[in-house]
Amino acid sequence: MPVASVLVAVAVTAWIVAAVAALRLIRYRLPGRGAGWYAVRGYAFFSAGNFTPEGRPAHRVFLLAAMVFALALVALFASSLANLR
Repeated sequence: MPVASVLVAVAVTAWIVAAVAALRLIRYRLPGRGAGWYAVRGYAFFSAGNFTPEGRPAHRVFLLAAMVFALALVALFASSLANLR
């Protein structure tokens, strides 16, 4: 299996895990903040202070999945540049 296929599979899987973790985090939103507030401010998912303490495990999963997704994209970009040579 080519490296690019593996990297795409890792990126897609990490994105799905991050999306599910973000949906789980909505259960732990701060009082007075609706789901729409989080939908408009997607960056809010990267700060643990925007959720109650009970949401810390889901927040860690979200951050880990987001990091794996970013690293997979960087590796995919680097491998595509290497293939141009």
